[in-house]
Amino acid sequence: MADGDITLTIDAALAGRLKAVSDGLGKSVHEYARQLLDAYTGLDPRKHDEAYWDELQDICDKTERDGGIPWEQVQARLSNFGQKR
Repeated sequence: MADGDITLTIDAALAGRLKAVSDGLGKSVHEYARQLLDAYTGLDPRKHDEAYWDELQDICDKTERDGGIPWEQVQARLSNFGQKR
């Protein structure tokens, strides 16, 4: 390992989630993990925005594909939140 290099070990569950998201975004695990680490360590704030919006778009795409709660139902539930039924 060269000076400054770090090898990071993660558990299988986290590795699986990282791979699933990176595959969904069409990126390699290495590219996506590096993008996230750069973003969250403040090295490149622009990449944080890109990674955040890519992941958010992936969530939206999955919701549209698999179904979800229509916005109108969410609004109705939120307007009644905390009230007795």
